[in-house]
Amino acid sequence: MARKPPTKPRKHASQDRSRATVDALVEATARILVREGFDRASTNRIAEVAGVSVGSLSQYYPGKEALVAAVIDRHNQEIMQVVRGALAEVASQPIEKAVRRLVAVAIEAHRIDPKLHRVLAEQIPRTGRLE
Repeated sequence: MARKPPTKPRKHASQDRSRATVDALVEATARILVREGFDRASTNRIAEVAGVSVGSLSQYYPGKEALVAAVIDRHNQEIMQVVRGALAEVASQPIEKAVRRLVAVAIEAHRIDPKLHRVLAEQIPRTGRLE
């Protein structure tokens, strides 16, 4: 049975500069996934697009699967921010009105970077995030 590639970061960025590096890596990964797909993404390509060295990339992430997992996490956080706001908004509303609003919010949440959303839906099984 093949081992699954690691999907957890090696370390977390604590300083502004390191957070900027991590952000650049995650953004570059997202752009590459949308434009070129998972199979064409590599740590070398991600580092190049992010404008950082491969050594800097490997300080934070063990491989592209971990970067894809970071993109998934970030995208999910963006979606959940929209959903949480709506849940607070509808908490005291009548059920019919609340359900209509929540359906509208679900549609709105899926409009957050739909190309990335589609690519990530295809990539989640590869990263093991379903477990």
